[in-house]
Amino acid sequence: MKNKVAMILMLILSLLLLTGCGSTKQNYDLHFKDELVIDYKSNDSPLLLIDKIGNVEVTKEMIVNDSIRINNFIVTCSSLDSNDLGTHTVKYQTNESSKEIVKQVIVKDISSPNISLEKDSFEIFIDELDQFNIYDLISVTDLGDDNPSVTIELDDLSIGKHIITIIATDNKGNTAKKEFYLTLNERPIIEPEIDENIVVDNNDGSSSNDNQGNNFNISTDNSYIPPIEQSKPSNKSFLFSEGYTMGGGINPADIACFNYLKASGLSGSCSAIYSDGLPIGMEAIFD
Repeated sequence: MKNKVAMILMLILSLLLLTGCGSTKQNYDLHFKDELVIDYKSNDSPLLLIDKIGNVEVTKEMIVNDSIRINNFIVTCSSLDSNDLGTHTVKYQTNESSKEIVKQVIVKDISSPNISLEKDSFEIFIDELDQFNIYDLISVTDLGDDNPSVTIELDDLSIGKHIITIIATDNKGNTAKKEFYLTLNERPIIEPEIDENIVVDNNDGSSSNDNQGNNFNISTDNSYIPPIEQSKPSNKSFLFSEGYTMGGGINPADIACFNYLKASGLSGSCSAIYSDGLPIGMEAIFD
């Protein structure tokens, strides 16, 4: 009986060995990308040029302390200065082999310029267009070119909403594009209201409130009354930073400006206020 049990156990062990059910070694072969290129001034690790380790895809998050660890398998490589354009020799090493894998890695500028805008849309009056400098609104930077070229594509600017395209190109031919909206409004014309109760001096001791001969108020006092000199109020600003808006907004600065002049009863004008080429509000200026 014991011999029969022993034979069964030997048979089971043989089957396990034949079917490979014993412990197997994980495949950690290094598979590199087709193009071994590091972007100029990127400070990227050459370990990112490994596409896969076995069947595991390599990501930037896997690189810790200049090495990649998968279970007990470790990959390291020699350093590379991404500020130095040209071809560099990089040596890769694993903890399972003393043999180095040598690769030729190229450092070159492959990044497009970066275009920054203060905001994605702007709104001005069309009579302010001559003072609206688009180049003051954008910032373009590039890792490999301190002065990338900038061109602006726009159509015939008229009343309405327009799409403006900014194109930046560095000295290696890398290109970036960015769009923003520019809305041009027509400045409203504010007609002054005529006060129907204006008193007209007839120079004969009488006065009237119209020129049709109606509702004359005859003064019986012929004594001369000198006019009261009205003090001129100070000029007043209506700034967007104080809650005023451009024409068409909730609280237009130009309307508030004209109303301020009208309420004063004095003559004056409303002028746009600019800062660095951009409108920031309106100012009521008395003559």
